[in-house]
Amino acid sequence: MRPVTALRTKPATAASAPEAAPAIEEAGGERLSKRVAALVPCSRTEAEQYIEGGWVRVDGKVVEEPQFRVRHQTIAIDPHASLLAQPPVTLLLHKPADWVD
Repeated sequence: MRPVTALRTKPATAASAPEAAPAIEEAGGERLSKRVAALVPCSRTEAEQYIEGGWVRVDGKVVEEPQFRVRHQTIAIDPHASLLAQPPVTLLLHKPADWVD
């Protein structure tokens, strides 16, 4: 059995973790879903639904990717944005008798 010579402590890298956060933000910016969740009081999941539904514009262009990185761009959410499910629809197709799929 080996004698215990020193107490183990957490590595010094754990203390420097808060300093690493600004470097990540500078490198790629902030996720669009996080920014939308801050603009509209909602969860990130709901923010992703707004983005995927095409309700969010970044500098005037529709972005449908929640992982899109933004920094200082202008983010606009359509005032008519809604997360309510669309009612079901029935589509009727009239095709000629000799039509082959």
